[in-house]
Amino acid sequence: MGKTRMLNLRTTEEDYLAVQNLARFQGKNISEFVMDAIRAQIEDWEDIQAILEYQKEKAEGKIQTVSWENVQRELGL
Repeated sequence: MGKTRMLNLRTTEEDYLAVQNLARFQGKNISEFVMDAIRAQIEDWEDIQAILEYQKEKAEGKIQTVSWENVQRELGL
């Protein structure tokens, strides 16, 4: 694991209690719960960036795709 840093959040009491309840429900502490949520958002963002890059490269002709029918034909299926 790399170097750790502190991240502080300000929230309303109502939101804090909601997060605390969700974390407990999942068997986590608040820090684990919040970090898991942040990591999920980062993963989603990285997936979107990969899709956008794929679409760009495909539009530029840098990527060639093969239909499933052609794959089956080439494999003799």
